[in-house]
Amino acid sequence: MDVVIAIILVCGFLNIIPWLLLLYTRPDDRIFEKLDEDGSALAAILQQFMGRLAELEDLGNSLAPQSEGIDLGAIIAQIFAQKMNPTANDPYIRDDNGQFYGEAQIIEANPQND
Repeated sequence: MDVVIAIILVCGFLNIIPWLLLLYTRPDDRIFEKLDEDGSALAAILQQFMGRLAELEDLGNSLAPQSEGIDLGAIIAQIFAQKMNPTANDPYIRDDNGQFYGEAQIIEANPQND
């Protein structure tokens, strides 16, 4: 009976040792410290990225041509002019019978070997 009690006490003591070591070393504190370091490093990277992005936006705005805006009146007038003169826009001029009478174009096809 004394041997059984001694075995139980030894096993219990051996089971308590890892828990005591975990309380002493506290690996969860190291994990939280690493997370804080990673978070601050990520915040610094994000601040640098946003600063560079602002610089690129300024550079893009300086290189873009400055336009006063879209002139809708000129666009509508151009559309009406194209609608009033459809033959000027059609490179394939046909007569009433459907025959082409525009200037002839010769298009040469280059054979491709696959």
